[in-house]
Amino acid sequence: MFWRFFRRERMKPHAPSAVRVYAVGDIHGAAELVDQVLRKIDEDRGLHPVERTLEIFLGDYIDRGPDSRGAIDRLIARAEERPCIFLLGNHELELLEFIKKPRDTESGRA
Repeated sequence: MFWRFFRRERMKPHAPSAVRVYAVGDIHGAAELVDQVLRKIDEDRGLHPVERTLEIFLGDYIDRGPDSRGAIDRLIARAEERPCIFLLGNHELELLEFIKKPRDTESGRA
């Protein structure tokens, strides 16, 4: 019985034909790149119209880049215009942990 599960052909994940999903990850504080990606999504929607779209952002919005706040602001504005899902990445989880229990960054102690 157990082996049957692995031998069965699995159904590939798919969205309904009237829905297009855009997935974006690893923004890392690069607000200008967020602008570029959003423009590309808008261009694609214009070239290939579909009944409904969903934009999924896969986390890691902050850190490393020069403008984490700008990146977040752009994503918030985007969510006011159309359906978006925002997942937390490890960078956001680490920030939330730090907010709950700040540590001395030099000694690593609370």
